[in-house]
Amino acid sequence: MWGVRHRLESVKLLPDRGTNNEDHFGPITAQAVSLPEIHAPHRRRLFSMAVTSDTHVMTGRPTAWSAEVDALCSDWSGNGESPRLMIVSGGNVSGIRPGTYFAANSAASIEDPANAWNALTVGAITRKTNITEGFAGEYVPVADFGGLSPYSSTSERWQREAPFKPEVVFEGGNIGNDGLWCSPLDSLSLLTTHHRPIERQFATTWATSSATAIASRFSAEIMAHYPAFWPETVRALMVHSAQWTERLVQQFPGGRDNIERRLRHCGWGEPDLATAINSGADSLTLIAQSELQPYERNAIRRNVTARDMHLHRMPWPRDILQGLLRQDVELRVSLSYFIEPNPGERGRSDRFRYASHGLRFAVQRPTETAVQFQSRINALSREDDEAFENFEGADHRWLLGPRKRFRGSLHHDRMTCSAPELASREHIAVFPVGGWWKSREALERFERRARYALVVSIHAPDLPSHIDLYTSVEQALQAEIQITVPIEGA
Repeated sequence: MWGVRHRLESVKLLPDRGTNNEDHFGPITAQAVSLPEIHAPHRRRLFSMAVTSDTHVMTGRPTAWSAEVDALCSDWSGNGESPRLMIVSGGNVSGIRPGTYFAANSAASIEDPANAWNALTVGAITRKTNITEGFAGEYVPVADFGGLSPYSSTSERWQREAPFKPEVVFEGGNIGNDGLWCSPLDSLSLLTTHHRPIERQFATTWATSSATAIASRFSAEIMAHYPAFWPETVRALMVHSAQWTERLVQQFPGGRDNIERRLRHCGWGEPDLATAINSGADSLTLIAQSELQPYERNAIRRNVTARDMHLHRMPWPRDILQGLLRQDVELRVSLSYFIEPNPGERGRSDRFRYASHGLRFAVQRPTETAVQFQSRINALSREDDEAFENFEGADHRWLLGPRKRFRGSLHHDRMTCSAPELASREHIAVFPVGGWWKSREALERFERRARYALVVSIHAPDLPSHIDLYTSVEQALQAEIQITVPIEGA
């Protein structure tokens, strides 16, 4: 029997008439977040917000409102005791006209506060292509089945260092085109409940608002299934389980060199709930929720330096993988954490001055021993982030690679390699890079600890039927797989 395992709460942000002063958007959002928490403080919840400012964020830089969202996610005011998952709509393309589809999406920037680093920003795709209205005989759908919704805004024109937004996409409906006008049609929209049920029971919804509602339900399903998962973990699983539709790949063709454009339009694609919550014989997901202390004051030089590195040993079934000589496997890695925004105007144009801290991951190379890998990461941790990106840039099998993957506070990448090679990639390191906790010593935040969620999965769809990856790894999980290592010479 099917049952609902979560509930809804509602807080109104907009006034009955007119609109709020833009300068007050941040405080109003903070107040809206606090109201349900005061009413039921022990209830686990996520926050879904399909309200954006029509002021486009053309560069991707943080604003006062997005910084407030970042602060709420990281629980700045509560010293990080109760982080929050906030799911925000990317905002919509307006004034859609015949012949402008796709170009209009690229030109319409993600809206404020969906540029928040810590928020999960939702864009829209559509599978709605069947027009049933009798009066709409001359209309054809603007977007093809599985393509980018005509409503969905993008981060195509943002600065290179800005986070990739949206991170994921869900159904947002389509638009009809009769050659002269583009019009929303009920058959190309989604059904929802009416906000005044006494007047009517149902209404239609569309664009990134409907996509955000679906994304929020998806996240609530994960939280209900795994109550111990942190907000950082749920956010990571949303991206980790996402896949591009065939049409999205056709719309944004190309390999590694062109992947950034695809990410700026549709993120990592549409998440799959079964993938997010299950492992199977031919695929498995490993999740680590941990915390480290990124920085400390050097006792001799009295400057603030990097402190902890976590070394995770992956319990791969080495014997099985090394025996699959002709089998390719896909490795996915996601690292999710919440930053604290820089308390002040300065720093919003620099990722290391805006974010309290940065974390990075690195995967052991096939030719490295564990000792060599640890030594390499120790050396990288003492360098700046640019040096790390250049040093790590040799492995071109990653879909993004370190030059592109480390933007914002949610880092994801994928690679395909042979099964024997994966067996030799046994360790993954998580370590700190710069941030204002380190550079602004006077604020004395450098001894704070930082939480993170690390999600690692392997997928081998063509495995022989007698091989069960999940059972093999389950047996190996009895061993300790995380080690905290001090960063030497920092």
